[in-house]
Amino acid sequence: MELLSVKDVSKSYAANVLALDNVGFSLKAGEFCAIMGTSGSGKTTLLNSIATLDAPSKGQILFEGVDVAKMSVDEATMFRRNNLGFIFQDYRLLSSLTAKQNITVALSLLKKTPAEIEKRVTELSQKFEIASVLDHYPHELSGGQKQRVAIIRALVKEPKLLIADEPTGALDSNSTKTIMQQLAYINQELHTTILMVTHDAYSASFAKNIYFLKDGQIYTTLKRDLTETKKDFQKKISDVMLELER
Repeated sequence: MELLSVKDVSKSYAANVLALDNVGFSLKAGEFCAIMGTSGSGKTTLLNSIATLDAPSKGQILFEGVDVAKMSVDEATMFRRNNLGFIFQDYRLLSSLTAKQNITVALSLLKKTPAEIEKRVTELSQKFEIASVLDHYPHELSGGQKQRVAIIRALVKEPKLLIADEPTGALDSNSTKTIMQQLAYINQELHTTILMVTHDAYSASFAKNIYFLKDGQIYTTLKRDLTETKKDFQKKISDVMLELER
């Protein structure tokens, strides 16, 4: 089933700066898709448009057949709350709240009961191996632990689409490997649809489809052949990124 369809989306800013130029692609429920490109290629603008954080100048962004680009501010807020989960490079945890409190904020907004909240947090914190640090504050956590808290916060409300914006950009190689393995688990075992923006070929190699942006347009796409290794797919990704940087 098609979850998301981006149709001929363009975004222009002042001084005739064209950030997106007739971009189009679709995302099926259960897919893991990555968007890549050099700085200034339009990745963040595209992601923000899909997330209803910014409005395209033209085109359609259909989520389960509904054009979210035409939503009012209040409608967009409710859409994000009910359908989307977000993971950011800088974690965006509230420093005054414990890890557990950061996670439960999302469920309290959805008016879940204390029993429902406790059950969901317990399950996910054990699965992602952070149960022992739930009472710790963000400054007491490592980068990898912060990102796992952020992932659980995004997952706890069971979003239809998980949007990850450079989720490993601030992590070392070991933490990056752990986080990407966990995102792969989320996609394969929990059947969560993931749309990820990244500049990292290793992280992108976990996706099934990759769209490469250049100057606001889709330059090319890669689809992982299930018979090839992740290492071979990563090499293909790196080769395309080298082309884009020329």
